[in-house]
Amino acid sequence: MNLIDAFPIPYAHWYAARLYIEAGVAAADVLGRLRIVQADWDACQERYCQLHFADTGWVAYAFERAGLSAPEDDRDLYQLLTGSPAPALFGMREALATIRRRVEADPKIGPFAGVGWVAEYLCERHFPTIRYIYNGERVCVDGQPLQSKKGKVIDGIDPTGFCKLGERWFTDGKHVYGQGETPTTRHWFVMRGADPVTFRVLNERYGADKYAGYYITNLRLSGGDPESFEIIAYPYGTPPKLHVTQSHYAKDSHKVYGYGVEIDGADASSFVPLGVEGKYFADKDRIYWERSPIQGADRASFTCAIEVGQYCAFDKDRVYYGGKVMSAATERADWEAYFKERPEITTTWWHEQAEAGDRRPIGGPFFSDVSGFGSGHKTRDVRTGCRWIISTTTVLNTWLMCSGLIALGCGMLNRG
Repeated sequence: MNLIDAFPIPYAHWYAARLYIEAGVAAADVLGRLRIVQADWDACQERYCQLHFADTGWVAYAFERAGLSAPEDDRDLYQLLTGSPAPALFGMREALATIRRRVEADPKIGPFAGVGWVAEYLCERHFPTIRYIYNGERVCVDGQPLQSKKGKVIDGIDPTGFCKLGERWFTDGKHVYGQGETPTTRHWFVMRGADPVTFRVLNERYGADKYAGYYITNLRLSGGDPESFEIIAYPYGTPPKLHVTQSHYAKDSHKVYGYGVEIDGADASSFVPLGVEGKYFADKDRIYWERSPIQGADRASFTCAIEVGQYCAFDKDRVYYGGKVMSAATERADWEAYFKERPEITTTWWHEQAEAGDRRPIGGPFFSDVSGFGSGHKTRDVRTGCRWIISTTTVLNTWLMCSGLIALGCGMLNRG
């Protein structure tokens, strides 16, 4: 793909067109002024939008896959987009951001000079990019006025004072607005009882004012201590980075919240994250998987072990996956390397299993968790990793019955 085919419109004209379309002007009228058909417009949108993040690795990779150079240092691309040579000190992302600020101040440029349309840029959420545009009547996103989850237009928004408080929090000076979302839709709401004067954004999901805390699904978290409301940050990923802006957890001096819901019985003063996945937490007395305490988990010895696998953990007595207790015998082999690399750990369920010896086969692909036979042993299909609690007698009978049916079938085929 060559540059002219990939970027058929001057960048400033493209961005002005986006503002008008996002203000609700008919796309046919906007594209007519650009003299471009809808199919060609649609074909280039993703590439133009990616230039907002021109200095990132994922954009460089996307361009290279399309047969284009990574854009951040591409001076030829900049000259094509702007009609001017790149400055001596050049970075595509910052250079185009400067152009966008000029267009936002006055989009009536080039083919749009003299139009009677209104597209007043107000603010935007940076990632994903969601622009808020006033069209002379309402505040719009993607050409539509802000609407509730039920599709009802939110009336009374004052565009003269509308601004962003945080990535998903906004105000017009009279109310606080939140932007909710599902994987396929976006919606907005007036945050119940929020005071725009004292409202402070904590992250994308939590805010607080002098009266209460708030969660982005329009939950008002009252009855606590809003002045002490804060985000519970946790390390996330490999290598771990502190996860703050998207954390689902917060607390004040009295209560702990997960996904906007109070975690019953959690001790706020000692509540801390465990591991690097944002799933396991602990206070002075208990271990939690997300919002739920893990009954019987040993606080002192509980350890997350992402080295073994996602959501894996253990304490001195048990092994866990996703907050659930797993069979020690069936997990033993999966954890062998972990414990052999940590000889300082000597007293756990794994070491007890090692002393007890290997699992015993009880028929087919199944093994007993304990020595000897009896009813109700935990078993595992070694081929799929699926776990069941199943009677040993049932396993043997089922295996023998299946073997007999197979033999019988083979005998009949031989006679045929």
